[in-house]
Amino acid sequence: MSVPAPRRLRQPGPARPERWLAAGGAVREAAFTLAPGLTLEAAITGPLRRAGITGGVVALSGGALWPFTYVTPALSADPRYAAFYSAPHTPPGRTGFERGVAILGEREGAPFIHCHALWREAQGRRGGHVMPQETVVREPIAAHAFGTGDALFRVLPDAETNFSLFTPVATGDAGPARRLLLLKVQPNEPLDGAILAACREHGIASASVHGVGSLVGARFADGREVASPATEVFLDRGRVRLGPDGEDIALDIALVAMDGTLHEGRLAPGNPVCITGELCVVED
Repeated sequence: MSVPAPRRLRQPGPARPERWLAAGGAVREAAFTLAPGLTLEAAITGPLRRAGITGGVVALSGGALWPFTYVTPALSADPRYAAFYSAPHTPPGRTGFERGVAILGEREGAPFIHCHALWREAQGRRGGHVMPQETVVREPIAAHAFGTGDALFRVLPDAETNFSLFTPVATGDAGPARRLLLLKVQPNEPLDGAILAACREHGIASASVHGVGSLVGARFADGREVASPATEVFLDRGRVRLGPDGEDIALDIALVAMDGTLHEGRLAPGNPVCITGELCVVED
């Protein structure tokens, strides 16, 4: 059986020598509810900072948003970028929130989040990149977080893509505790390969994986293919195991393509990152 050629999206800048970057810390876990009336960013970052979490991931489910602003993936008309965003969408009235993932970090010294999600608006089921400072929680949303106080994602310039992106930065020492890795994957790197490499290097034998990012199209384990140069993705059900009998990784994702279509399922091996992958690897 022939193996499909790897997909790539040429980036404007020089490739970073390190194809993935990671920083770790002791795991902290928190469950809470996003309070109505707050922006999505404030509703997430406040409880996490009070729990001592400076960097991590939050799984979100249920509830509703209004007002609500989001964007979807698009190619860039500006040669400084390989891919960009659509114009903002602002659905009228209440939007029922289904599920999503938010990554916590900091930008210019203040807490900041990067959130991809699925929801249902008047025109039907949609997905994409939520604008967290322009979106308000209307009805309570359930949140479950894994994070650390020993590392964080900081928005830093990325010369390869010309974007400023979440980049892992160590701020403490996890010691012998159960660990969490904050992981950034560079463009055109296979997402699964980078996760496995990071686990090998950091001695993590079994973990769950969660995060957001973008892929150059997608190939699913059941044979489906998404032919979209840029997609917005979130990963809320991932597992990785390394042992004497081999390595196993399963990444279940939801994505929105450039034409607005939604696709969900388990990724086939070798799917390359488009602009970035921002992941939390939580040791069992």
